[in-house]
Amino acid sequence: MNCGAGEATSFNHIIAILNKVMGLDRKPEYIDNPHHARYQNFTQCDMTLAKKKLGFVPEYGVEAGIKDYYESGFLVVR
Repeated sequence: MNCGAGEATSFNHIIAILNKVMGLDRKPEYIDNPHHARYQNFTQCDMTLAKKKLGFVPEYGVEAGIKDYYESGFLVVR
């Protein structure tokens, strides 16, 4: 069963969220993917079964989840 936020989020968007939440201005460093032939470029959680069988509905979207995690003190920045 898949559980997530039910929406795809790019790595660039995650970096933007982290920068916003943590007050940073980090830029990603891009490298060639050595696994490009087998790499899945797009993934998105299908939560249909989790909702049907468990009644699961996400409480957080990605940005709210990252913000809450950061505010918890468990996200360590180096």
